[in-house]
Amino acid sequence: MHYNPASVALAEDTCRKLAESSSLGSVVIESCNIRWEAAQEMKKKMPIVGKLLGNEMRAACDVSEEYGRPIVLGDQLINVTVARLKESFSETASDIISPFGGGWTRFRNDVVKAFRETNPAGDGYIGARGLLDPKLIAGLPISFLKYPASYLTRSPGGTLLFGTFLYLLNSLEQANAATAVMADGSSPAYMLYSFVASFGFAALETAFFARLLLVVLLAERNVTLAESILEQCEIYSGVDAVDGLNNGPNDVDKFFSGLMAPVKKMFGNSETTQNYSLSGADEDGEKVVVAILGMAHCNGIKKILMEGQS
Repeated sequence: MHYNPASVALAEDTCRKLAESSSLGSVVIESCNIRWEAAQEMKKKMPIVGKLLGNEMRAACDVSEEYGRPIVLGDQLINVTVARLKESFSETASDIISPFGGGWTRFRNDVVKAFRETNPAGDGYIGARGLLDPKLIAGLPISFLKYPASYLTRSPGGTLLFGTFLYLLNSLEQANAATAVMADGSSPAYMLYSFVASFGFAALETAFFARLLLVVLLAERNVTLAESILEQCEIYSGVDAVDGLNNGPNDVDKFFSGLMAPVKKMFGNSETTQNYSLSGADEDGEKVVVAILGMAHCNGIKKILMEGQS
């Protein structure tokens, strides 16, 4: 869980123990070069704020740098994610007003497919018990404070815009409640109307946010993150993937065509990760690739990696 002290300690301890035993390979971070550089710049300008907003990714990065291990920024580029959010928002609006033109079917298929891909259940996956760890629960208040504070410091304009949007939604609900107070609430017809209006508004909110969250913020990024993790695993297993990665996205697609094609076909192929070089394939000893991810990504990414191995 991002910014949770228990998660920060787990990330740091895991990387340090592996590094001390010379088993640490690469550390894959749930971030892209644009976001990471912006965070680094903020840390230089406001060191106190950067220290207060320390998270598990920064902790793992510090240990990796201490032991000279590669750090891989494996997430989809933020500008691509923002573009996809805008595109998905428009698609959702268009689909909702087209119930007889296939819009509702497209919306349902996208959300159901993304939910199944990002929320697998069964042995080996994080379940409800994973959220009940006492240390994790104790750190929830800190997470809830640091998460919005981090967005506010990195992108005050975007955070203000999103907050304004939520405020307008809340204002509409309050206006509807005020109308209900002024009207004859005892009328069965009005009670039915009020219920339908409230339910419809709530369903509309859920529809927009469900598609944005499940498809764009989780499912599509899971594919990119899974590729980044797999690339590192292939490197340490002796597969010569470095040249392919540095020669551009076409070589990446060729390298992963058999393994990732079904997933890319489902959610779209996004050529968005930055290129990098790594000379760790010829190192002695077995290496462990560590991925620092938010809890919402873990099960979906594991599903992609496990299905690719089967």
